[in-house]
Amino acid sequence: MNDVLPIIGVAAIAFLATNADNLLLLFAFLADRSFKPWQVIVGYALGMVSILALSWLVAWFAHFLRADYVGFLGIVPIGLGLKRLYDRFVRHANSAKPASSRRPTHSQIITVALADVSHGPDTIILFSALLADSDMVAQFSI
Repeated sequence: MNDVLPIIGVAAIAFLATNADNLLLLFAFLADRSFKPWQVIVGYALGMVSILALSWLVAWFAHFLRADYVGFLGIVPIGLGLKRLYDRFVRHANSAKPASSRRPTHSQIITVALADVSHGPDTIILFSALLADSDMVAQFSI
């Protein structure tokens, strides 16, 4: 029991430290009248479950990487950023069709969940590092 309390404390502090921006995003969705509060809450919960699952998956794969190659993982965000720069400045944007004001419920939930996941790389990085350092991932290995 003495080992569980520090783990819960570290997890709570890590969650609060990495989710301040996600909470502001959550408030912005709640302020938008086109989203119902239950849609925002369900979307946020779905996004957080996805973030935690991705963190666990990254931590699980980290057990198979040699420590020498971990630094090369930084190529992924750099490549994504370069692709977005290319898309923004080189490719021509297609003309957008006007969006209808009435959207289905599931699309609003998915919108909140995807926005939450897109603002969650800091959470994924921190939680995957914490999980990779613990024995929890090794216990659930297939």
